[in-house]
Amino acid sequence: MTTQIQINLDSRDKVSFDRLCEKLGMTAEDAFQNFVIKSLDVGNIPFKIEEPNERLKKALASRDFVTFKNPKDFLEYLNNDEDE
Repeated sequence: MTTQIQINLDSRDKVSFDRLCEKLGMTAEDAFQNFVIKSLDVGNIPFKIEEPNERLKKALASRDFVTFKNPKDFLEYLNNDEDE
């Protein structure tokens, strides 16, 4: 049996992460599954966790986020180039 986990990411981070995963020959879902398996294997987070940097502190404190009514609106948001 499988279950679904949902996470919230900055849309730019999501795009960058998808590109990184593609370069590594996997999907974001594959990467997260590997993260969970490795975490369970070692009984810990499989990398050093340090004091949050200023960017992370700001993101954690922020109430600035975008919501979507449906997946189509989300995809349009992701594909919208703000430079245009």
